[in-house]
Amino acid sequence: MADNNFQKRAIAYSLLAHIKTTGTFAGGPLDIFIPLVKNILHELFSNGTPKRGENIQELCDGIFEKYNLDIPIPVMRNILLRVQEDVNKTNGREDIKVFGDNAFWIESFVFEDYKEDVQRSINDVASVERTFREFCKIYKIEAENDSNAIFRFIEQNRADISYYLCHTDKEAEKHNTLAAQFVDAFRNTPQIFDKLKDMYLGSMLASYLTFQPQTARLNVELVLDTNFIISLLDLNTIESTKNCNTLVEVGKRLGYSFTVLHDTVIETQNLLAFKSSHLDKAIIAKNINRENIYNACDRRNLSSVDLDRIADHLEETIMGYGFHIIPHTEQWHGKVRYSKEYSILRGLRNSDKAAFHDALAIIYVREKRGNKQIKDFEKVNCWFVNNAINHDCDNEVNDLESIMSIKNIQPEIIKVDELLNILWLSNPNIGVAGNDVVDMGITAMVSSALNSALPKTRIIRELDENIQKYRKDYSITDTDVMRLSTRIANRQIKDVQALNILADNDANAFAALVKEESEKQSKIDQERVRKFEILINTMNESISDLRENKERLNARHVERMEELKKRERDLEKRTQELSKREIEINTHAEQDASEKRRIEDENRQNKMRLKNLWEKENKSREERRERYIKKELSKWRKKALIRFVVGLFLIMGVIVLWLYKCLLPTCDTNGLFFSLIESTWAPSIITLIVGLVNYFTIVHFYNCRNNPSYEINQRSLIEKDIPDNCKSILYDKYIDEMD
Repeated sequence: MADNNFQKRAIAYSLLAHIKTTGTFAGGPLDIFIPLVKNILHELFSNGTPKRGENIQELCDGIFEKYNLDIPIPVMRNILLRVQEDVNKTNGREDIKVFGDNAFWIESFVFEDYKEDVQRSINDVASVERTFREFCKIYKIEAENDSNAIFRFIEQNRADISYYLCHTDKEAEKHNTLAAQFVDAFRNTPQIFDKLKDMYLGSMLASYLTFQPQTARLNVELVLDTNFIISLLDLNTIESTKNCNTLVEVGKRLGYSFTVLHDTVIETQNLLAFKSSHLDKAIIAKNINRENIYNACDRRNLSSVDLDRIADHLEETIMGYGFHIIPHTEQWHGKVRYSKEYSILRGLRNSDKAAFHDALAIIYVREKRGNKQIKDFEKVNCWFVNNAINHDCDNEVNDLESIMSIKNIQPEIIKVDELLNILWLSNPNIGVAGNDVVDMGITAMVSSALNSALPKTRIIRELDENIQKYRKDYSITDTDVMRLSTRIANRQIKDVQALNILADNDANAFAALVKEESEKQSKIDQERVRKFEILINTMNESISDLRENKERLNARHVERMEELKKRERDLEKRTQELSKREIEINTHAEQDASEKRRIEDENRQNKMRLKNLWEKENKSREERRERYIKKELSKWRKKALIRFVVGLFLIMGVIVLWLYKCLLPTCDTNGLFFSLIESTWAPSIITLIVGLVNYFTIVHFYNCRNNPSYEINQRSLIEKDIPDNCKSILYDKYIDEMD
């Protein structure tokens, strides 16, 4: 029974890709998951009544049930907080609240259900699944007629990325050649290939659930493998050349350095020399492996002389890219010969030299890392980059895993497409469009899967030699060779070595078997072409039906839009009337407010005038008071002066009479005054008189002139009897008098 978990994830991937390509996410990569969460919120709380969620785990379970995506609780909390911020800001009130214990509250909010987008993704996945089933029937492969195979194939990309970013186990890639052939067959059919690209992109985006982008290192060294150099020379497929050139451009933009070992240069030159010598003899190899140099030579019309010239100028070409060539690697040779990597690779590669080269690159990278066990991808400072691994045996992946460092530690080897995918996820603005990343990634996956099914290079080369040996004598045509190549590439001939053994033992039987296999493939090709035509026609009819349905829906949509526009016009008219009425009300209100303000201004001005008059009145009274006080003080001083003068004359008169009596004793001194002078108590009387006069005249006059407190006391006495018209008046009393 098919596992529908793959379909659920495929729907989620398709939806994520659609969200990514139709929106902008300035807030961060987690924004693409907001529609999925809103969709689940819509399903859980569709009635719109207030609801308390006991724990965010409810949403995680809902996402897993519907999309088979495992979102960690901390990640879900961050997504829900963004939903909370967006909803509350839009509505202007707190409709969603996330609490510290991961509980949450939904007050009143109509969640967007994204129904159309979800249904679109469901239809896309169903369309791919249905087409893949038909494809399986065409190839008559009932045992592998599992619709999930295509989804597993697409999802392999996420597993490869997670191996580097999240330390998940790297599963051995199965020979899913049928899924690879399906993708390859519909590469020029947009109605299928675009859907596959969406799923591939979505599987990449799902990595954000467990991977938080970090700032990429700038001092990263990329050690290039032989197949990378071959691709840069445009001696591989066009797609491979584009992949490698893109990585070079991105790497230079990020400040990466590129290194080529001298051994890699020698190996590349030897490979070109070998291909040059066998260029006219390779038939099978050219037809079954599209990444073979022979195919590139056919595409570019290159001869053996051209390959030799490329090999002769290889170092100049490499340095022209700005790559650094390490001329001396002898210091690592001893370590390589006795290394575990070399012993394993000898059983995998075509020659000991190739195994030695790969082991040397791995050890070089390991030492460049300081022999440190680096766990995080962004901390790696050196990688051994290859364009693709051509699988020469079924156990190669497992054997390679045993030399690619220990678990949870970053390996030394990485593929071009994997590195580009990770760099794009870390920074989508690296200068490569997401659509290009997807194209390059799918192409690399297809090539890797198809190459994994091929026999060992040695076996293919031996079969090529046998074909060349007997093709003239037994009339083996190019068509026969092409059909035989197709059967080998499709794994319809699983034991290719048996053909070589037969050629050595019985040339006639070998040629007959080649003809027989060619005839089988001819019939299969004819049948497949017919069925493919039926399938394509059916798809076109479906597309026509979809177009008709779309046109009908568009017509209904137009009618609905016209109705909505009419309602909008009516609503707009009503709104205009209400606006006019509102303007009138506002006008009257403004007039009333203006009149009110005018009255308030008049009252305020009257109060200000009254206050000013009151202040002037008090100021006038104060001035009169000061004049009155000054006038009374002036009278007081004059009286003191008069007393002083009178007293002074009295004292002077007494003194004169006293002297007169004493100096003129013979004079007539009859009279009362002189009688008093001559009395015995005369001195006391004179002293008393002088003292009284002095106190009441001279002292008083002196204090008036020189003692401020004396004047202050007099001023206070004057103020007690000040007239009423000189006293300050209170504001309220002044108002009453004015009234």
